[in-house]
This record gives sequence, structure tokens and C-alpha cells, in this order.
Amino acid sequence: MTALQNKIVEIGRKDGVEDALIKGTALSVAYYGVENEVEEYMEAHPDATVVEISKFIDALIPPIEIVDD
Repeated sequence: MTALQNKIVEIGRKDGVEDALIKGTALSVAYYGVENEVEEYMEAHPDATVVEISKFIDALIPPIEIVDD
């Protein structure tokens, strides 16, 4: 895991957030390639929770389009 991902894990554990949300948020940073954006967000919001970070990441990801066959 990267330093950014480790920081997200630390924040989540400190706040008592469920492990699934912590790990999902930490892993989604690399999966969606939003490391720079999340680092900037966390610098601008040093007290951000994992829930807030997760919502920020969700806003960066394009919506899934479901198409009927």
C-alpha cells in the first residue's frame, strides 16, 4: 500500500470506521487513479474523515451506465 492509502487506513481506524469502508476507500484511490486529487483534497481538508474522503472519490468517478441487451 502507498503512503496515501496507509494514511486513509490510519484515519479510518482512529475514527472507528468499518474495515470494509476503510479498505474500499484506500484501494479505490489507486484503482481509479485519483491519487493526486485525493492528496490535494486531504491537504485542503486535514480533518476529513474516511466517509468524507470516500464521498469525494465517488464524485470523481463517472457513473456506471446500465444498458439493457
